[in-house]
Amino acid sequence: MRTMCSFFCVLFASGIALSADTTSALTPSVSPAETTATAATTAEVLPVKHPDTIANASAVSNATITWSGMAELRLRDDILSNYRADGKIAQSANSSYRIAYMFGVTARPSDKVTLRFEIANDCNDWYAPETVKNFIDNYWTKRNQLMPWVDLAYAEWNPGAVYVQAGIIPVKETPLMDLLGVSMFFDRDYKMAAQIRWGSVTNGSRPGLRLGVPIFKGPVSLCLEGFASALAIPEINAGLDSMKANPIAAHLQLDIPVTVQQLTIVPQVFVVPNRTYNMANGESDVEFGAGFNAGYSIGTDVKFRAGFGYARNSNRNSYKTTTTPKTVFDTVYNNFGDPFASPIRLDSTMLDSVLFDRWATNMNVGTSVKMGPGILDFDFNVSNEQDGYDSKTDDWFTFFEIKYEWMLSKNYVLMPRVKVYFTEPKSTIAGIKFNNMATTIPELILRGEF
Repeated sequence: MRTMCSFFCVLFASGIALSADTTSALTPSVSPAETTATAATTAEVLPVKHPDTIANASAVSNATITWSGMAELRLRDDILSNYRADGKIAQSANSSYRIAYMFGVTARPSDKVTLRFEIANDCNDWYAPETVKNFIDNYWTKRNQLMPWVDLAYAEWNPGAVYVQAGIIPVKETPLMDLLGVSMFFDRDYKMAAQIRWGSVTNGSRPGLRLGVPIFKGPVSLCLEGFASALAIPEINAGLDSMKANPIAAHLQLDIPVTVQQLTIVPQVFVVPNRTYNMANGESDVEFGAGFNAGYSIGTDVKFRAGFGYARNSNRNSYKTTTTPKTVFDTVYNNFGDPFASPIRLDSTMLDSVLFDRWATNMNVGTSVKMGPGILDFDFNVSNEQDGYDSKTDDWFTFFEIKYEWMLSKNYVLMPRVKVYFTEPKSTIAGIKFNNMATTIPELILRGEF
């Protein structure tokens, strides 16, 4: 926490130094409509299209309120083609239809304050909408499948030279964020980063604090954005010194959006001190990453995007080195157990079973082209993971997508889409060795939105 406070004190001081020139204000994105290829912030990354103006806003004193929503049905097939080491192909197919929804509101009580709230089921892309298994999903005993989650709930204050967002804040998907997302999901493992996107893990948001300092704007603009969140806060048993026993794994991140006319480049770095922590000797391990995201527009009809990320973490310092209890801390954590397990347990399942030093890269390229009544979009991602303590870990994960977003009206979308996942780890599943695995998912998506 002290690290987080120091980090933001520096940024805030920079912002105060610029406060005399409020004409250089750069308002960050606060709604899906305000996310563009040339946006100088990383605020909003949502698939739903909303009006660029507040045409449907209702006046509340001097405030404006804008409503948004989405309902979606997907007709989907999952076709698996897994190639075995003995030359045989294991194939299967699974049909389903899936439901997604979102409802949100953006309130602007003044020209300096914005509040944004959004609830939705599961994940937006919508990456993993709920599977409808039968026709009794609306019975009171079956409604958990469509349970709403809070995607966004934050307040933004923008007096001019700085802006602050606090709450459940939108965090844009980039190749670097994909790496951090799977690390959170798989407990410090970067496998499948190209296939399990940031939005699938986090709904495109994180609880935390963002401080932005616009340096200048115009044909060329530059902004500094600092973000802080608690990735993990370990629970501490009664009687222990929490100043020593529960160091927060703080997610600290810096984005530097730079816009030059139609080109936007966003360098990114993140660090997570105390990603793991050894209570007995006070040693900890850090996770860190760096990358960039870029977009380029040709007029309003053609857009290109690309990005790259690198991340690394290990348990060199926090790995268990002895099995002989020496202190009360050793006893509580079962000899250097992982303090981020919740609740705290005294069995060996808390411990890392192997020593590792993992690093991974992730790359994305894509384009969208306005074509006829809709938009044709291509997307390609590839990631690789390696381990300094395991030479057999050198796995590749790829993802390819093509879709056509046909706007039947400004509020209704018909979208045919095909996704292909290809994995190149030499894996053994249920005693059968596979050389590679592929999944093809054709979908037909029907979406209404406002």
